[in-house]
Amino acid sequence: MLPESLRNNMPKIRTYERQVGTPDPTIKSSASPEAAGAFGKGLATAAGAFSNASDQFLKVAEDREKTEVVKALSTIEANFDIKIREQKDAGTLDTQKIQDEYKNEINKIVGSVNTSAGKDYLDKQSTLLGNSLLKTSSLNQAQMFAEQDTTDFLGIINTDYSGLLTNPLNHMKKLTRIQSLIKSKLDSKRIGQKEADKFNQMAIDTYGDGAVRGFARTSPKLAQMKLDSLDNLSPDVKKNLISHIRTMERANKLKQKSDAAKIKEARKIKSENWQMQNYARVVRNEISVDEILDSNELLPQDKTRMLRIHELSLNKSLKLDPLVFNKVIKDIQSGRISDPSELYEYVGKGLRPSDPTRLLPLVMNAAGRINDPLKESRSKVIQAAEKEIVSLDTLNWTMPVAAQKNLTDFYQFMLKEEDRLSQKGEDTSSLYDPSSKNYILNKIDQFKVTSKQILENTIDDDDLKDDDLIQPGEDLDKYLERKGLGG
Repeated sequence: MLPESLRNNMPKIRTYERQVGTPDPTIKSSASPEAAGAFGKGLATAAGAFSNASDQFLKVAEDREKTEVVKALSTIEANFDIKIREQKDAGTLDTQKIQDEYKNEINKIVGSVNTSAGKDYLDKQSTLLGNSLLKTSSLNQAQMFAEQDTTDFLGIINTDYSGLLTNPLNHMKKLTRIQSLIKSKLDSKRIGQKEADKFNQMAIDTYGDGAVRGFARTSPKLAQMKLDSLDNLSPDVKKNLISHIRTMERANKLKQKSDAAKIKEARKIKSENWQMQNYARVVRNEISVDEILDSNELLPQDKTRMLRIHELSLNKSLKLDPLVFNKVIKDIQSGRISDPSELYEYVGKGLRPSDPTRLLPLVMNAAGRINDPLKESRSKVIQAAEKEIVSLDTLNWTMPVAAQKNLTDFYQFMLKEEDRLSQKGEDTSSLYDPSSKNYILNKIDQFKVTSKQILENTIDDDDLKDDDLIQPGEDLDKYLERKGLGG
């Protein structure tokens, strides 16, 4: 609806009476003779008036038809404006179809126009509107095609770019193909030279970028060679590619180091698994020297260790040093010994060849290579046992060798108990649960230094030398270092 200010200023259309402007032609019965004599003149005047009125009626009818024509054309124009916009946005606009539909709409109102002036007016105005709609539809269709072409063009470039990242060898083939499409658009005048140049540069930069990055994934060196061969790249694109190649060079070096480390770790684990499975057999001489040397799983340094263990196993005079054994237990629990190779170094230096058999699982557990739910509770028991058996405020400290031997006996008893319960299918955690009848520390008293041990280990014991004792001010680590048993 028009605004009120416009409606108030709307010019008034004259009424029919004012348009005709004739007096009432009725003759009264009381007319005088003179008036009657003038009757003929009156009839002539009336006839002229009616003729004039007929002309006026025709003009009004013509004017009314023109109004209806304008009204109908305005509605048609509004509807087609909406239709053209919606079809353009949907990508379905067809100018020829719009023309055909417009003609159908015009034909619907032709029958309602009767005067020749109205028909002429309809013909003229519908032609003007038809030409306007044709121009509007053509422009919108051209814009629609341009937008579709742009979308399709970008879609092709994106697809080709992804392909070049995986197969950069197709660079020139893809670039030549897209450039031929750009030339076709230029030749058909769908785009101008300026747009064609922009599309060409975009293709050169995008396809060059994809090819260089594709090569950089596997070989930064090939990527650099490819970049050097591209002369028409934009400066910013070239700068970014140089930076990318440098990044990939660093990444490749890190990956190579990482891959090498993974391979090394895998070989180490494989070698450790062989030792875990076959160590006891090596100690029992069930595996020959040739089998050790010919193993494809053992690393060279582990072959050397296993050969050394094999040789030491033949020496039946090797004895267990309690100080060394107890230190190894503590170091395993604290994480200082986290690799089987570190454990093997103690064989012949305080440990017998058979001792690592029981200790290997502890090493693997402590290192986190095997899930060990007893690790924490076992560690607490070991600390408590050491405090009970080897304590500064008891007679144990006066008999360090005996105390250390008793602590070793306790550790071995503890490990045997784990094996016993495990073989019976019972819960080994009960050994470290203070509320359990199997709590291992309930038997700690039998491992404390006794009066009998004190008597048996007097200074005149021929087997005990002064330097076998921990000297005043000397801790366990210094003692082991002095004895050549340091880890």
